[in-house]
Amino acid sequence: MNLDNELEDKNEVKFNFLPIKENLNYLSIGDEFSGGFNSKFGFLSLGKFYKHENKVTGLSYPAFFARIIHNLNAKYLKDFDNFSFPNIKIKQYIELIEHNNLSDETKNILHFANVFNNEEANPFIEQYDNYWNDIKNIQTKVKQANLITINLGMHDWINFFPLQDVKNLYSQQTKENIQHILEQLHSSLKLRATKITKYIENLINVIKSYNPRTNIVVMGYSKPLIHFENVLNETLLKTKIKDVSIINMFMFYLNSALKTAANKSCCMYIDNNDLDFATKHKDFLYESYFDIHPSEKMYKFIAQNMVIKLGLDNKFVFESYKNNNQKVLSYLRTINEYKKDYLSHRKILNLGEDLSILVRVLGINRSDNLFLDDYYEDEKKDILKQQNQISWYVSHLEKDLNLNIKQLIIQFIKSKFYSQNEIYKTKDLLLNYLQEKKWAQQIILHILSGNAVNNFFIALQNNLNSYRKFNASFYISDLKNAKNNTIKNQKLIYAIVKNLLSASFIHESKNELKQINYTFLTEILNTNLLETLVNHKLDERYKYIRNYLSKQDIFREFADFLFMNLTINLKNYSELNTFDQAWEKWLILNHYKIIYYIDKIISEVSRKENKKQTIEFIKLSILLAHKIPENNNLDTKKLELKIDNIIWLANEHKEILNKYLKILLKEFQTFSIYDYIFSNTKGETKKEFTLKLFKKIRYINVLRKFIIAILSLQIEIKSLKKQQKLQSENK
Repeated sequence: MNLDNELEDKNEVKFNFLPIKENLNYLSIGDEFSGGFNSKFGFLSLGKFYKHENKVTGLSYPAFFARIIHNLNAKYLKDFDNFSFPNIKIKQYIELIEHNNLSDETKNILHFANVFNNEEANPFIEQYDNYWNDIKNIQTKVKQANLITINLGMHDWINFFPLQDVKNLYSQQTKENIQHILEQLHSSLKLRATKITKYIENLINVIKSYNPRTNIVVMGYSKPLIHFENVLNETLLKTKIKDVSIINMFMFYLNSALKTAANKSCCMYIDNNDLDFATKHKDFLYESYFDIHPSEKMYKFIAQNMVIKLGLDNKFVFESYKNNNQKVLSYLRTINEYKKDYLSHRKILNLGEDLSILVRVLGINRSDNLFLDDYYEDEKKDILKQQNQISWYVSHLEKDLNLNIKQLIIQFIKSKFYSQNEIYKTKDLLLNYLQEKKWAQQIILHILSGNAVNNFFIALQNNLNSYRKFNASFYISDLKNAKNNTIKNQKLIYAIVKNLLSASFIHESKNELKQINYTFLTEILNTNLLETLVNHKLDERYKYIRNYLSKQDIFREFADFLFMNLTINLKNYSELNTFDQAWEKWLILNHYKIIYYIDKIISEVSRKENKKQTIEFIKLSILLAHKIPENNNLDTKKLELKIDNIIWLANEHKEILNKYLKILLKEFQTFSIYDYIFSNTKGETKKEFTLKLFKKIRYINVLRKFIIAILSLQIEIKSLKKQQKLQSENK
């Protein structure tokens, strides 16, 4: 058997490595993936070796690596430092090592690190030393280390993301077109990968210039968003292409770029993307579905992978594989861990006899020690029970790193309001508003404040789990069902809205928001803005309704009242917990104003010069609501007469109608509009409310006339539906 041909790693480049007999001085440099970011607690967990306590802390893979080694041989580990920074790119890290001419972007990274240091909510604040403030220490540590791991390139890769190619892929429907765009995507990724390779080579050269005799290991990335692989494939490939994974494609080019850089620079490379094992155990390794970062068990997996590949002699593994030595192979997690990179690493750690290391690192049953907590995991078990604590981190990415998350909002507005034929003033007002005084940032920060967003994602993840069997994959339908089920919980959604309602910037910018609101309504009623927003050409009935409303000043006045009333009473609504409570509060505060505006609307629409247009408006609204297409063969004269009768009754009996409105508004205080919109039992809710209301008003003679008129109208609507059905069947 020719092992070299059977195994996948074809690296024939000789690389430099120096066995470390004693006094391991380990330095990790990288981004938040080597920093141990975990959305279960929402912070980095770098780790540190506390010599006086003889203890290694941290939940990052460098920390697990150092702790495993310290457990194997307490005297072997001399020092361990983890200089990993959130959202850092390769060029920025070169600046930190050389500590001169720092760019503003790099300074922001350092500022963000210091924010972490001082954040009271950070459960690992005790691990951050003052040397973060003096970046010269990074260069000093580089000079002292005899093992340096590099985990960089992900944020450069994200920065190079071929968004246009992905958009083109999303828009395709046929298999041939999808395959064509996939080929373009491969070419784009290959080109971008060469840039990553060059950047990593430059970084390695800088490190070698300060410490030419250290062991440098470039670390590959594990697969992100593993739970949503099928969702992404469904979305982009439309189930037309069966054997392609979009995530695997992106990770292949990124990790290939890193490995190529290591090979060219005569450094070691360790692959950490064991797809078989990760897929099988994804519920433990990637507990937070919506985070691209793994959980602590995946970081521990990577650390064990490092110890095995840097602590075992390759010949020991190869000979066991060749000779089918089941005693050894039964302890190995999988031989696939070696197929990708077995020529790219060597034994440099002096930890003892190979079989003993294998058993002590992985456990008797291959993964015992992975899923059993070590002493530090046990110490931090309370925070490891949480899920999706990401809002603090994301908000500070925007606030302290100036990542301009608002650009996502701005791009969405630009694309949503785009029209070849018209320029909408609403779009310009919105963009100006978001650019001025950092209102967009304020919106993002207030939405993310507290635990409202965290709780939403926790609930969404729990609902997702209810739609699948253990360890199965999700599909688009599962995601939609879980989202709809989560939205039904109005407390979750209102908690997010409350964050905005309590924000001072809404009151401070109420004049700008009022202008945006007025302009939006004007353009909705007088231009094709609605067609642009829904990306659908409206039929003539919609246009008639739009034109009718645009001519009624009372509707503009009422819309203005709604907006101003909201801004004035923000504090009242921000102290509540549900939309039902807000609805009840709004009705109580505006009881008489609502009656006043309804009176004015009835008076205006029932005037002689408006009556014909009003009847047509109501008729078309009814037909649209009941999905009855209008045609020349459909007789709607009876419907028009019944609408006319209701308008006459409303105008003739205003005083009594106002008394009824008082009863109606009081009863509406207990009616859950939110549940009516989002609940599956909306029919029962409506029926229950109608019955309750009928008991209140059944003895009022005039209202009985209204009820009879409305019932007569409903009968006519059913008759029209029947007519339309018969006409369709006879075609």
